[in-house]
Formats: sequence, structure tokens, C-alpha cells
Amino acid sequence: MTAIRNPRWTGALGLIALVLVVYIPVIHHGGFIWDDPQYITGNPLLRTLPGLLAIWIHPSALPQYYPLLHTTFWIEYHLVGLHPRLYHLDNILLHALASVLLWRALQRLGIPAAGLAAAIFAVHPVQVESVAWATERKNVLSLVFYLLSLHAYLNFTGDDLRAGRFRIKPYLLALLCFIAALLSKSVTCSLPAAILLLIYWRNGHVRWADLRPLIPFFILGLGMASVTAVIEKQHVGASGPEWDFTVTDRCLIAGRALWFYAEKLVWPHPLIFIYPRWQQMNLTQQPWLIVFPLAALTVVASLWLLRRRIGRGPLVATLFFAGTLLPALGFINLYPMRYSFVADHFQYHASIGLIVLAAAGLWRLGHIPSAAVIAILAILTWRQGAIYENQLVLWTDTTTHNPTSWMAWGNLGDQYADLSNRPDLPPRARDEIRAQARACYERLYALAPDQPLAHLKWGIVKEYDGDLDAARDEFQKSLDLAPTFTIAMNSMGMLLVRMNEPNEAMEYYRKAIALDPGYAEVRVHYGDALLAADDLNAALAQYSEAAARRPDNVEAQFKLANLLLTEIHRPDLAIPHYIAALYADPNRADIHANLAAAFLAVGQFDQARRQCNLALQINPNLPQARQIRLKLEGR
Repeated sequence: MTAIRNPRWTGALGLIALVLVVYIPVIHHGGFIWDDPQYITGNPLLRTLPGLLAIWIHPSALPQYYPLLHTTFWIEYHLVGLHPRLYHLDNILLHALASVLLWRALQRLGIPAAGLAAAIFAVHPVQVESVAWATERKNVLSLVFYLLSLHAYLNFTGDDLRAGRFRIKPYLLALLCFIAALLSKSVTCSLPAAILLLIYWRNGHVRWADLRPLIPFFILGLGMASVTAVIEKQHVGASGPEWDFTVTDRCLIAGRALWFYAEKLVWPHPLIFIYPRWQQMNLTQQPWLIVFPLAALTVVASLWLLRRRIGRGPLVATLFFAGTLLPALGFINLYPMRYSFVADHFQYHASIGLIVLAAAGLWRLGHIPSAAVIAILAILTWRQGAIYENQLVLWTDTTTHNPTSWMAWGNLGDQYADLSNRPDLPPRARDEIRAQARACYERLYALAPDQPLAHLKWGIVKEYDGDLDAARDEFQKSLDLAPTFTIAMNSMGMLLVRMNEPNEAMEYYRKAIALDPGYAEVRVHYGDALLAADDLNAALAQYSEAAARRPDNVEAQFKLANLLLTEIHRPDLAIPHYIAALYADPNRADIHANLAAAFLAVGQFDQARRQCNLALQINPNLPQARQIRLKLEGR
């Protein structure tokens, strides 16, 4: 009871409860979206202990070298597999912990309205993208370690931030937490600069004695930021015409982005997963854009001149906001900037600066306006969290608010196409859903005729229409624009098989595998082609490799199991692969039926009967399930 009455515990529990309440829609309905397959659902490194080692020692093993982030995914995978609820709950709890740590740090620094600032940060809807998107755990996890490092540094210097007698334990703890933050997301490299801003805010100047302990922090931060920039450009693919901007152009982009982020903090509507990408960002075509960077510089200069009258706080808060945003302002190539120059999750850390400044002003108006603001933000966050239910909901919302996003239309079309391929769909429903997919791809083609993806998807439409020659032309155009586009190679291969050109198809499959050995789908299709050519061992090798690299790939597991059961005559080896396929998709009647056949072959009759019943519950007319039932009844 004493602990609960302690204001620190009360405040902390209040913030945690507030976060849990506003994110209830995400806890109950949040799913995996966009690039979550690369990081979680389709990440083979999460499956094994060698995979965990590779996460740490191979920087190019995953799209980004954030090994601490991927280690948390590895742990969760071994606890719950691919059930999304734990992944989302952990993100939410990390965000709640970051809010508590922020509140305590602001209190220690003597910043006014610390609790209000932390509460606004906790429930502001602009944070939803970082919290509700599983992959963006990099934000919430890195901020927790960022703030832990700040707390430890305050223990080292004292709350006055003056570095006096060197105390090794808190200093090393601060350094260790900072490294953990960098290994979660390199945007935290700005921490030492933020500490210098706090020293200036508190004391009006920075001494050499204040800077000296931060030198290792700057070295580590710059090193990790450089690694991330190189990986983003060379490994992720953030290079090409979409990033061909002059220094002047990038300054214009940065100025506009700064004001965009500030506006979203003040007026968070509409919040869009992919914002429209600004066009013609240069002085020649739009000279008025110079207003944005000039206005930003004017604000900073004015706050500097007024620092003695209004205090150093507004200047420091603004510099923290702009400085923390620096890596996401367009000066460094980031892959998402192919689609948009701005994103809500880019300002997760930076938003603290303006939120603290706004909270200090709001607090002076009294408790009622402050409570009203928290209530409004909480409602908006609750509503925003609902769009992260699944990809269909997310991309529908995105295209509604940003109908010019060709990428969103392509992804929405993919969702409809995947739905249309469900084996249990009646023909009329399948035709209706494919019509929706076609409409999305048509919109993609109209918006981005110069994009390889547009030609790929339009080729798929033509293939559905039965116009195979037109489909082949579209796939070829896609490859002409992007010669290493492995997805287009896979589609071309499947088309050529339909056109009775298996040898040419296999050439495309081999090229795709050489470029991306972990591309399980193309290995499955290559295995199909090899099996059709009676090369049983080669087909088995491709299915096995696909299943090993992507254990969640249903077709890889299913076809490998079928081959083991019917051709190799090893039902005992087939059973684990059928089970793996059902783990990824438990509603496939044909997999249940074939697993029943495998159990029947090894004499496990109770298991066979159970799987047969499950198959018939899903599809009462499935022939192979009916045959297995007759065999079981005849025993």
C-alpha cells in the first residue's frame, strides 16, 4: 500500500494504464503488415540458434543491422511462434516504459509539466505508427535504452549535468545503454548532442569538462550512423533516380519536412501510413519552397535573440526537435523516401522536444484544458490503432487518404489477389475479389507507368485475362526497367511454364535464385518445373531448401511433404512438414487430408482419424479425405 501511495509509483502506473487503454484495439486486433515478413513472419534467422548468431555477426543478413531488435523478435518467436498479440503487447509495454522514463527524466531535470508532457507523448496519435507496427519496435526499444542512458548519465554528472568527479559505474552504464540504443536503431546517435543541449539549457554554456566524457558517445554514434547509411544505400537499395537531388534540393525537402512534422504534432489529422510524395522539389520549378528552410532558420534565430527574455528552453526544445530529425530530413538516403519524404515514425524520438515545450505552455492554462487535450489525443490514438488490424485494412485506409500512392494501390491489389486464391472461395466471390485486385493494379499502372512493379502487376492481370503474350511483354518491360527484379523473374518463369516453355522458365528461376537464395517461392516453382521434367532429386532439393529457408512457406512445406509421402515413400519424414504447413495455414483441408494419409501409413490411426475429421469439417466434399475415412472405417 505504501508503494502505491508513492507519487512515483502512482504516476508510473497511471502512464502505463493510459497507454494500455488507448492501444486496446492494437492488442486485440493488431496483425502483421508491410515489411513484417522480412523482419518476423518470413525471417528464417528467428528459427534457429545459428540464426541468432547470424543476426549479430552478419550486418547484411537482414535489411538493417539492428541486432538487439532482432534478438527480441527471436525470443518472441521461440515463445509464441508467429502469433501477433505478444509482438504488439511488447511494443505497447515498451512505449509505456519509454513514457515513464521520459516523465522521470523531465522531473529530474526540473522541466515544468513533466507529467503532462509524458502523458501527451504516451497518447499522441503520431506515435501509433511506431507502436502498432511490429517492425517499428526499433523506435520504442531504442528510446527505452536512450532514456536509460540519459538517466545513468544524470547519475554520473548529477542532475545539474556538471561532470565533476569521475564515477566509473554510472558512466559505463550510460555508455552500455547507449550502445544498446544504437543496436536497436541508429537514430539514437543524437543522444550526446542532446545532452550538450541540456547542459547549455541548464548552465548557459558548455565547458570542455562537459564535452570530454561525451567523446566516446559521439564516436560510437557517428560510427553506427555511418554503418546504417551504407547498408541503407548499398544493401537495402536506397539509390537511383528517386534519390537524385542536389544539396539545395535536399535543403528544401528538409525545410518542408520540419514544418510538416511540427504541423502533425499540433494537428494530427489526417495521419496516413504513406503520405503523398512531394514533386518538383527544386528551386527552378517551385522557387517558393525556399520559404520553408528560411522560416525554420528564422525561428531558430529569433529564439536565440530572445533567449534572455523568454529563457533558453524554447531554443533548446526546437534544436532538439530539428537535430533529432536530421537523419530523416532527406540529407541521407532512406529507402521509404522512394514513396514519401515523411512518415510518422520518423519523428518518434524528435517529437519529445516540441511536446515538452507545448506541455509547459498548456500547463499554464490549467488542469481542464490539459485534461481535454489528453482526452482528444487518446480518442484519436484509439481510432488510429484500428487501421493496423491487417494489410487489407491498412492499405484501404492509405488509398482512401492518399489516392496518389502507387505503392499502396499495388499492395492493396496484392491483398485482394491473395484473398482470391483461397481454395474455399465460391467462383462468384473469387471473380468479384479478382475484379477488385484488377482495379487496384489498373490504378497502379496509371499512376506509375515508369515503375517495374506497375508492369509486373499489369502482366499478372493480363495473365488472369488469358492474354499470355501481353503478360509476357509486361513482365519483360518490368525486367528491362529493373534487371535484378527477382519477383518479375519468378512471374515470368511461371508464365513460360504455362506457355509450354519449361527450359526458358527454369533459366529465369535459376537467375532469381542466384540473386536471392532465400526467395522460397521461386524455389518452389523451380521445384515444380523440375518435377514436371521428372528430375525428382533436383525437385526435392529445391523444396527442401525453400522449406529450410522459409519454414512459414505453406507451399514449400506442403509440396516437400507430398513428395516425401508419394514418391520417396517416407511418410515419417513427411509428417513434420505437413504439421509445419498447417502451423502456417490451419484452414487448408487438403493439408489435413494428406497428413491423415501420412499418419495412416505409419499406423497412427487415431491421429489419422483426427486429421481426416478436420479436413472434412473444412471441406465435406474433399475426395481424398472421404477415401481415407473409408479406409479407417474398413479397419
